[in-house]
Amino acid sequence: MISFLEKTAGKAFFCALFLLSLFAFFGCSSSDDDSASVPLATPNNLALTAKSGILTVQFSRIDGIGAEGSQNGPSYEVSIATDEVGSDRKVLGEVPAVTSNLVRFNIVNSPDGTEVGTVFTYPSLTDGLQYWIFVRTNFATSGYGFSDYAKLSAVPIPLPAPVTNPKVERGDKRIVVSWYARAYEEYSVQEDCPKNNTNHLNPGFWDLVNLTSGNNYVFTLDDNTGNHKFCIASTNVNGNGEWYIFGDTSTSPITYDQYAGIAATDTPDAPEVTIVKNAGKRVDISFPAVLTGSKSVSDYQYSYKESGSSTWSIWEPILISSLTGGVAGASISGLENGKTYDIKVRALNTVETAGAESDIVTGYPVYIPLNFNNPDEYLSKANAEYIYAEDVPHSDFWRISSSLKQGGRPATDRLVRGKETALGNLYADALQWYAIENNYNTDFAWLIGDIINNGIQRSQTITPKFLSGITNQDFIDDTVVIVTVKGSNLISDPDYALDLDNYPTVGIEGNGYAATLFGQAAAVYRNGHYGGSGGTTYNGVYWGIPSKEVRYTIEYKPYSLEDFNDNFNGKPACVNARNANNGAYNSVTDPDGCYLLSYNKASPVSGSPEEGSVMGYKRGRIKAGSLTINSAAIDPDADYTIATTKRIADSHYLAFLGSDYNDTGVTLLRAVAEYIFNNGSAGMTPYLDGRVKIEGGVPGDSKSDFKQP
Repeated sequence: MISFLEKTAGKAFFCALFLLSLFAFFGCSSSDDDSASVPLATPNNLALTAKSGILTVQFSRIDGIGAEGSQNGPSYEVSIATDEVGSDRKVLGEVPAVTSNLVRFNIVNSPDGTEVGTVFTYPSLTDGLQYWIFVRTNFATSGYGFSDYAKLSAVPIPLPAPVTNPKVERGDKRIVVSWYARAYEEYSVQEDCPKNNTNHLNPGFWDLVNLTSGNNYVFTLDDNTGNHKFCIASTNVNGNGEWYIFGDTSTSPITYDQYAGIAATDTPDAPEVTIVKNAGKRVDISFPAVLTGSKSVSDYQYSYKESGSSTWSIWEPILISSLTGGVAGASISGLENGKTYDIKVRALNTVETAGAESDIVTGYPVYIPLNFNNPDEYLSKANAEYIYAEDVPHSDFWRISSSLKQGGRPATDRLVRGKETALGNLYADALQWYAIENNYNTDFAWLIGDIINNGIQRSQTITPKFLSGITNQDFIDDTVVIVTVKGSNLISDPDYALDLDNYPTVGIEGNGYAATLFGQAAAVYRNGHYGGSGGTTYNGVYWGIPSKEVRYTIEYKPYSLEDFNDNFNGKPACVNARNANNGAYNSVTDPDGCYLLSYNKASPVSGSPEEGSVMGYKRGRIKAGSLTINSAAIDPDADYTIATTKRIADSHYLAFLGSDYNDTGVTLLRAVAEYIFNNGSAGMTPYLDGRVKIEGGVPGDSKSDFKQP
């Protein structure tokens, strides 16, 4: 492949392509047409997040109309309704024209001056009910009227309630913790909770582990002799409910009941496989599980073979973390479509260590076609929430002000633009699955943070129409392409040694230059604001989303939120200044030196260290030794085949620009839908596996970060 610097069109051509991609992100402008018939752009990248009693809406600013330098920017009309057609639509008011690239406002059921942006009061906003938000651009002052509506729905999520009807049941090397489950909540269950912690009801002292959206959690024990302690709390986007501690007598030190497994006294019954479901290259099986009582099972296992063969596979464990209606299951993958397989399950316990075997059942893996032309075609359901946005803590970059007295930002930051997310993993792994299924033999898939526009709530029914609603409209018709590049275009030795004190540049060779795929991916700013860094091409739009075959760590210049907090909360002058101003502070001039980083030293939107912006925290780089593809280091002379989209290959990543590619003609949306349809029989469960790790930079809320098991 011809290197970036050898392209005939030269550096200016590629910079122009980047500018084109930026214009697509910031929205269409009507500035070249002053006629009354000019089409008006609707708000772009509309996103909506919900907490108890509040809806937070954000979208990309639309360019104004008029000559360069004298454009009339639009305001934005905001309406709310309880259905998609807006039969009871009520206009809440106008959001004024803004210069920021991101427009934000809140709808609350009572006034709240602590939130960012314009606040609209809507007294009928009720937790648990679905609302539709309609936003359109208003060019009335320029004589052009209104655009069409952009719209999106969300449900204000009630505060998590205390856990009810909690209980512990014991079995052979098993403990089953159960409770009553409620909508909009997940549950964190801990084994061996901290002891003698006087702050045991403060959620800040407890990690959220073993999260489930069901009504039980199954712990598998090493034996039946050890004693264990258990606790449980509900959680959702509003935070945690109160922890319930089994056996807590509310004395000090805290007293816990201790639970151990109870060895079975009878031989287990042979499992009865009740469901066999065929899917692409796999067979799903289900069976009633017996985890407590005299016949309780300590281990379930499965084995399979191709029909007609005499050789069975080794017994594989069936991991059980929860039950629905007492039924457990397993997915047997890696099979070949069109072949018939025999499958059996066995149950073991303390009495029967050889296992009681089920009857043999037959599976037939088959590729199932999807009726993609039906927008309401059922694809799957979400077993838990796919988190889209989260809170940003108070820091040098998100400062206390008269409108934001706590500093930081509410849950409006698009995580897909700055960290590994279950949403990004879903899309990228779906693309890679589709490419492999169709014999393109890709090494990995590559997407970007701009593709996804919203999250998936727990129990959400996923349809092509729903996927279209959470996908950036610019990528709805974007087709899957297969690109082949040399390893030298993926990473180079200088990428590992870039100076983190310098800013990345586009198309100019030198310090900070990022022409390789992973070098450019690492150049996205890390400032605790995942939405991006103003107008730079290294904002979160370009955050790379790889499929599971890829692993790497991005290292940024270290930033200590702890040092900031110590300085900000430890200086008497800072505390006194805030107290004297009802919690607000002059964060622009920072007269008392409460912030570690001054505005004129913050990283910029254009590359000039002197520019007065707080939108960036310099570039990152790939950590040496961390980058692997399919567990192997990159060979600079080898060819790598990558699944991506035409839009990304044409205008977003320098490593792809000018490369020949095979356009499959299949949209990304269809590929994702096919993946969910063929792999979601048991529902879709969010997952993080640590494919992209981050060191340094300004931290965000870490509740949805990957944590090493």
